[in-house]
Amino acid sequence: MTQAFNIDEAASLASAVIVILTFFIGRMQGSKSRSAKEQHTDDKLDSLIESMREVTSGIKEINRKLDDHGIAIAKHTEQIATLFSRIDRLERNCDMHRGVGGSD
Repeated sequence: MTQAFNIDEAASLASAVIVILTFFIGRMQGSKSRSAKEQHTDDKLDSLIESMREVTSGIKEINRKLDDHGIAIAKHTEQIATLFSRIDRLERNCDMHRGVGGSD
């Protein structure tokens, strides 16, 4: 024997379909929202990574310049020491020729 659907059963079935559709639509919207947030986060991370690369590059350039300046300072320090040595020798020579005991 076949049973005919009555209004209450049809309403219950329609409600169940609406609940299921609402659930799936909500899931899809939530998924889209999460995807948008993840993309936004990924974009921010990419921006931060690029900034860090620029900073790292800048630090490497500064370190290279510091090394260059350190070499130049060492060279100038050596030249100054040599010049003071030559000045001392010249003063001694002058003092020996004049017979004077110092130029201070």
